Amino acid sequence: MVTGLVVVDVLVQLPEAVTPNDKHEVRSLNITGGGPAANASATLASLGWKTAHVARIGHDTVSRIARAEMERCGIGRELLIDDPDARPGVAVVQIHPSTGERTVFYNLTGYRFLRRADIPADAIRTAKLVLVDGYEAEAALAVLESAATHGIPSVLDIEAGEPETLLKLLALAGHAILPIEGARRLTGEHRPAEVLRQLARHTRAQLIVTDGTEGSWALTPGGIHHQPALPV
Repeated sequence: MVTGLVVVDVLVQLPEAVTPNDKHEVRSLNITGGGPAANASATLASLGWKTAHVARIGHDTVSRIARAEMERCGIGRELLIDDPDARPGVAVVQIHPSTGERTVFYNLTGYRFLRRADIPADAIRTAKLVLVDGYEAEAALAVLESAATHGIPSVLDIEAGEPETLLKLLALAGHAILPIEGARRLTGEHRPAEVLRQLARHTRAQLIVTDGTEGSWALTPGGIHHQPALPV
């Protein structure tokens, strides 16, 4: 079971040169589902795992795209909450034509965040794994608390948020993944090894920090393990 931000991404590969106040034809423009937790849902479902996502989804065009993307990826929609006033987030992702670096502009106008009462307790008790993000903070706390009570493995994928809330989430998680910049802001440390050791003071979770092309670092019983990124 997964809960977290549902987004519709518009991915644009920029031309080599951009002239302000002009029009440009682009080589690539794709509209696809997005969001940290929703991407995880899509990956799990695509690998053949029975996956359901909890979120509020409306009836507008953006909502219809989100529902269609979930169906395309095989994500179960039985836990989606039909909310006519809700709208997924929308993001425009600008991709640099030479380096592949991306800049994200996102908007959450109309997004209806989950409350504790929206979380299906029975679905957690019967799940083999729960995964949450930090954007749906109230829901994530409820899911992680229930998972810990029932001994269900949990994964926390967080990017940004109030430090006090993020530390509460970390304390409950079985596994936690953070981008290096967010982890640096949370700990005040800079080097990945020191970031991980500082985070470990707040949680017993398996910790991983990610750094794009620099790969990722994990805190293990044997020390810090660095996994280089694969060239893509």
